[in-house]
Parts: sequence; structure tokens; C-alpha cells
Amino acid sequence: METNAINTELFIDEIEKRPAIWDMTSSVYSDKNLRRRAWEELVFIFCEVDDNEEKKKILCEYIYLYFQSVCVTN
Repeated sequence: METNAINTELFIDEIEKRPAIWDMTSSVYSDKNLRRRAWEELVFIFCEVDDNEEKKKILCEYIYLYFQSVCVTN
């Protein structure tokens, strides 16, 4: 996936399904393993089938920054 091609609406919907990423009042938020797994799920959703691990790592970093710009600042 081209990193500039993330569908913002889909991205926000997927983030909302994963309170471990964003809900500081949730018990799952404090579980680092659940939070990491939630980020990995997002990478799986937005990556291409043939992406190698390096591309997935870059995508994960991009998704995190995208989250910061789209979700945290709004």
C-alpha cells in the first residue's frame, strides 16, 4: 500500500474498534501486549499481501504517525 493512500474513514473506524490504542480509561489500554497486537492488526488491514517485513515496519510507523495527526489532534 502506498502510505498516502490510507482511507481516513476506514482508518478511524478500525482505530475505534481497538480501545487498546486510544482509550486511556480502558483496562486494555494499559496492556502493552494488547496495544501492540492492535497496531499489528492495523498493519495487516492496510498492508499489501506481498509486503515484506521491512515494508510492514515502515507502514506501522506511518500508521502511528497518521493516528497522531488524524485522531489525537481532533
